[in-house]
Amino acid sequence: MVSEELSLYKIYYKTRCQYVKPLSQQYDIINLMQKKTLKYIIAINLIIFIGSIVLLFYFSSLETPEIPPEVEKAIESKISNPEPKEVGDNLTGEITYTINASSLKDWVYFDFSNGAVVNISDRASSDWDMGFRRAKIISNSGASNPNGRGGIAAIENAEFESVGEAPESGYMTDISKNALETENPATERWYLYNYMTHELKSKKNIYIIRTADGKYAKMQIMKFYCEGLAGCYTIKYVYQGNGSRRFSKL
Repeated sequence: MVSEELSLYKIYYKTRCQYVKPLSQQYDIINLMQKKTLKYIIAINLIIFIGSIVLLFYFSSLETPEIPPEVEKAIESKISNPEPKEVGDNLTGEITYTINASSLKDWVYFDFSNGAVVNISDRASSDWDMGFRRAKIISNSGASNPNGRGGIAAIENAEFESVGEAPESGYMTDISKNALETENPATERWYLYNYMTHELKSKKNIYIIRTADGKYAKMQIMKFYCEGLAGCYTIKYVYQGNGSRRFSKL
């Protein structure tokens, strides 16, 4: 009986030893796991650090220092735009206009009804339809002006001439980005960013603008630079002044 119990104990001990590692081996395994965990933590922190540097360069490139005033004036003097003209209830032809919104602080406002940049001291006004400041674009709506009837709808992968009518719905109004800034989600990423040259290039989307008084224009951003001056937009647009959504004559 004793011999049988001894045999059973030997079998039990041998089986246990197959699954239970010696204490020294357990410490080795723990050390190996700790080293692997440390490597993962270092790798993750490195990725976060590199990502932060990339984002820093990205945002700093969008807010590059303004060029000297005399250089900007020389460039601006070469800009040639159509004379402001009240459109009334008419449909305009295709118009190309250049807007110098290179300032890092001041917004530049555009009114489609007379086809020109306008001076605005109060955003609550209905005398403007779109605002430009460097790479940022807003509409007369939502958080920018709760009283404005504006909005923006983006149409991708379309030719400018092929868009003959504004959509009935789908317009985005401005939202608050923070306590001081507003933006329109439809134009938040109107550009492609080149990480090598730090330049912005228009995606050439077609933007349907619902104006401050509920009328419609279609617009395409052609360029963002004037002889290297960032924030100098060249836009192409057609404006319908009679309140309909059609961009072609019947």
